[in-house]
Amino acid sequence: MPSKRHLLALGAIVGVLLAPAVTNHQVAAAIPEPATMTVSPALLTAQVGTKQSQTTIAVSVRNGYDTPITVKANLNGFDIRNNALVPAKTAEAALTKVVTINPSEITIPAHSSKNITVQINDDASLSPGGHYLSLLISQLTATSDTSTPQLSLKTAVSATIYVIKEDGAIRSLQVTNLHAKHSIFSLPTTADITFFNNGNVVVVPRSVVQIGTAATGSIAAQAVLNQDSVPLYPGSRVTLQAPLQRIDKISGIGRVSLVAHYRADGQELTKSAQISFWYIPKKIVVAGIFLLAIVAVLGAPTSRQWILTWHRQRHRRRPSAFVAPTADDIAKSKLAATSVRKKSSRRISL
Repeated sequence: MPSKRHLLALGAIVGVLLAPAVTNHQVAAAIPEPATMTVSPALLTAQVGTKQSQTTIAVSVRNGYDTPITVKANLNGFDIRNNALVPAKTAEAALTKVVTINPSEITIPAHSSKNITVQINDDASLSPGGHYLSLLISQLTATSDTSTPQLSLKTAVSATIYVIKEDGAIRSLQVTNLHAKHSIFSLPTTADITFFNNGNVVVVPRSVVQIGTAATGSIAAQAVLNQDSVPLYPGSRVTLQAPLQRIDKISGIGRVSLVAHYRADGQELTKSAQISFWYIPKKIVVAGIFLLAIVAVLGAPTSRQWILTWHRQRHRRRPSAFVAPTADDIAKSKLAATSVRKKSSRRISL
């Protein structure tokens, strides 16, 4: 039978093991709920068409205040600018016709939640493709902050409603620009791709960029674009950049291709865009310079001797060509000789 000492030791061990769990539970219970109003989900996606003429989504509104609040739900519109949704004052008339909210006004007790039902119906007036609405939930009754009772608060939260009419929806993506900064002696380190959404539904571009040679089929570098899942709205452009990770080396001189394989998220069909450029590895350039230096050093004496020989031959005097004397030249020479003899004889007689 265990002794009292053993039981005390066992109790101490159990207490040590359970202490962190109890402490964490106390800390979690001690954290107060933020005094605010929240809505979930923040994005509501609904698809309607011949296969599904109606979609219903429940939106939960949470009251984190210490007092009850009354809220009202309204529909606002969106504009697309620079590949972003910009709030608009009015909503699309065709959307407000097919989207209903029930209830549009509710009272939520303190630290409680209530649902608002959003119903989307298909209608002939709704054009194919994507449509955007904002479900704005505004607080009607003021809430006093317990820390500053004199401050009255009225908050508002919103959720985005994305409606897709599948009948005639087009998901299309194309690359309008593919760029990678490089030189003839260096491969690019980053790749920039500009995508254009020429469909009528928002898409998420996916792309893998590879650098390689067609001669060997090897891949020297690779990059995966848009890992953050940046959306691209219809009629918009976005330029994405990703660093190229080196995989292998290109050892020879030749043309290198940069190929972008891309598609819209959810589609299996993959398209390609590519550019090509000449590439000379730096080691070949260094080897060529080294070889030229060796040739210049070893061939310097021979080159110097050849230059001196060529210079001497160029500046050596050549003998003039012999010209036979004419009869007049002979007569003049004889006359000159006779005149010299006569002068000499006169001098002697004197």
